[in-house]
Amino acid sequence: MVQDINMMMSHMKNTLNLEWPNLKVITLTQIFLKYTSILNYSQKVFIVMDTKDILKSFEPRNELNPKIWILPKGKNSNQSDGQIYEMKPEVRERLLEIANEFLDYIDIEFLVTDIVLTGSLANYNWSKYSDFDIHVIINYNQFNTASLDLYKELFKLKKALFIKITT
Repeated sequence: MVQDINMMMSHMKNTLNLEWPNLKVITLTQIFLKYTSILNYSQKVFIVMDTKDILKSFEPRNELNPKIWILPKGKNSNQSDGQIYEMKPEVRERLLEIANEFLDYIDIEFLVTDIVLTGSLANYNWSKYSDFDIHVIINYNQFNTASLDLYKELFKLKKALFIKITT
């Protein structure tokens, strides 16, 4: 698997100038080092990753990523209440914005049960390659049984298109 990824990356690196002449090649590390907030970075990029570096980077940490999470005043990371970190307000707002953009993009009426944030940036095993995953949870029982398969397919296709046009 790792070898396949390396070969694919190598192919993409070798063809960048021919197939994508205006594409900017940078690593995730460069993005985080150059931009204090990745949320403000909107240029489409091709991200080159060293797979060995990726695998070594995901080790448990003692704190959440300080670019995303803050400790409220009077709290320290040695406390064991498990709820000491708060998401930086600008990060929270941007994630909610993305979730709402997706819900608007679906363009049908339905009830959202929950919006769940996962990914290594929401955990103690983050690295320079980490990200968030936003999951919109719905109850399919709100749809007519006869149309359920159509709704499932619609959501699947809209999700794929939304990712394609926003990344």
